[in-house]
Amino acid sequence: MFSISVKCYFIDEPLSTGEVAEVEGLITPCDDDVSGGVSLEQVRVPFVLPVPEHGGGYQKSPGELIESARGNLRNAGIEAESGSQVIWITPKDLIWASIFQTAIYNETGFFPISVHRWRVEEGAIVKKGLIIKDGMHGEQLSRD
Repeated sequence: MFSISVKCYFIDEPLSTGEVAEVEGLITPCDDDVSGGVSLEQVRVPFVLPVPEHGGGYQKSPGELIESARGNLRNAGIEAESGSQVIWITPKDLIWASIFQTAIYNETGFFPISVHRWRVEEGAIVKKGLIIKDGMHGEQLSRD
């Protein structure tokens, strides 16, 4: 019996021990020979977010921001995950959550399994329980 290690990328805050257990319990390996389940290896993406312009926009185009994010993912070693689906812990800044999901797709060929813990409620961003979505199949793996 053995488990498979899956890379779990994040910018601002890694998963807690309880959150890791929750995610590991919901991910099913595709390989029938893997009988020990999944274990996560969390990897911080080195990244300095650019400051938005007055009004919230950025001087760079979305494509340029995605290319910048790809460079940061490469610095974190994502090139070793080419052809594999990884896990993405979405940051508090929801714009960067989307930019990095696209950058991960461009680097690996797969949309990530995304772990969401931030929501917009009454105009404010709040931290809540995890929502886990499989980006490749559009399937929600958990409920908040």
